[in-house]
Amino acid sequence: MKTLLHVGSGISSRNEVYVADFQGPDWNHVRIDIDKDVDPDIIDDIRILTKIPDDSADAIFSSHNLEHLHDYDTINALQSFYRVLKPEGICAIFVPDFELACKLVAEGKGNEPVYVSPAGPIYPLDMIYGFRQYTIKNNYQKHLYGFTLQSLKEKMESVGFKHCNVYKGHVFDIVGMGQK
Repeated sequence: MKTLLHVGSGISSRNEVYVADFQGPDWNHVRIDIDKDVDPDIIDDIRILTKIPDDSADAIFSSHNLEHLHDYDTINALQSFYRVLKPEGICAIFVPDFELACKLVAEGKGNEPVYVSPAGPIYPLDMIYGFRQYTIKNNYQKHLYGFTLQSLKEKMESVGFKHCNVYKGHVFDIVGMGQK
């Protein structure tokens, strides 16, 4: 059985998987979040992952949570991801495209929807500061850092990830894939 750590899982359902490579009966999905109210399998801080042993996970999936950390803490989180991955383990990271959000704001489109999520329309200002409907209720939802293609790749490589492939995902995403 392979282990996928879904770090910063948020309110996602237990069966929700975004990356096809991590689906199937061979994968055990473990949801990790700092917020006990989202009912994770493990309550832990992604910056340190104290409850996860070194070299224990086959893959890490991090979707839209690194932007909730300060710049210096994004490195701490990436170091933790690297530490808990087995040799040759895979890390998949999704973050908002900060460059796109800033471009849209500069064009006067900060309050025009970029896309519609299950929670409602997402605007460029939400991509920069956090989804406003959630930040009111939950302080963890505020965005504290913005990623570009270059900054995500540099941060992943700085902690040791190899074969980093960083690219634009959907209209609003940057995707980083790396291997230990």
